[in-house]
Amino acid sequence: MDDEALTIGTSPLRCLLLAIENRELARFSSGLFYSGARMARPTKKIDAAALIGETALVRAAIWQNGRAVVAAIVTEATNDAALLPDKAIALVSLTAFPAGAPSRLMLDVPLYSGPQDGATLPAAWLKG
Repeated sequence: MDDEALTIGTSPLRCLLLAIENRELARFSSGLFYSGARMARPTKKIDAAALIGETALVRAAIWQNGRAVVAAIVTEATNDAALLPDKAIALVSLTAFPAGAPSRLMLDVPLYSGPQDGATLPAAWLKG
């Protein structure tokens, strides 16, 4: 396989898949991971462990198509930059308590620094 054909005009993910297919991962891995690290977003400074037990507000499509805001408690959190959507400060699991309905466990909800527009669903932010 031609190394030049894999690196010019080919995405790093495609190069990785081709390398794995051909069992030539060792030859390509250092360059792929280096180029991928340069493109990553900078990590946001927030302690994920400190978020556990915090009160948050959440908006999701299951409550009035995202128009209702529901109180929730954060049960798990991560701030791994590779998993975060744009503008999110953490990815959380939470237990939501909608009025007049049973509580609901929600996984992998982006936590933002404040309320987001109506198009961003689901979205959670700390009650401040």
